[in-house]
Amino acid sequence: MGLGDWVKPWTGAGYRHIPQDSPRDVLDLTYSLKAKDNRWNEQGEPTLYFAKDHGVVAAEWARHLKVKRTPKLAQLFKPRAVYRCRIASVRLIDLCDSAVWNDLRLDDLPYRFTDTRLARALAHLARYSTDAEGLIVPSMAFLDDLSRWDVVLFHEKVQDRKFVTSKRVVGTLTYETIRPYLAASAPEQAHPAP
Repeated sequence: MGLGDWVKPWTGAGYRHIPQDSPRDVLDLTYSLKAKDNRWNEQGEPTLYFAKDHGVVAAEWARHLKVKRTPKLAQLFKPRAVYRCRIASVRLIDLCDSAVWNDLRLDDLPYRFTDTRLARALAHLARYSTDAEGLIVPSMAFLDDLSRWDVVLFHEKVQDRKFVTSKRVVGTLTYETIRPYLAASAPEQAHPAP
């Protein structure tokens, strides 16, 4: 089978966060298009990331602060509004599925996804060579628990229809919210990429 044979419809909820006082919409792509270090897309590729739940949102934010900044700087961040977005039927490839891994003939998954080059190569293949509109990927904050995932949507493939049918604020991320995750060691550090 090829990667395109693993595309399946998916409907569900995903969580995103933005600064509480942001004038931008939670689906705004301005900053994501500028990011150079996203795991599942190259700079300039319009991509939206959604976490499975509030805990994954908090852990992923803490992981980014831990890896890209320092925990002391995290205390200076303004509270962030957490949105629950209802995502209409999209076509995804589930990279948390070991059957997909076996078909790809890749070893040491999901830990090899910590290799950004490999992650981007798979996303590129899915984005440009299949009808997939995105991916379900393991959360880098919970690599030991594949039930904690993220959805990565290729915006150019879903933008012509209403792919998010509702969005509402369901909580807040503060330094206190993420402090436990800042203290924890990241599973990806326990299994470095080859």
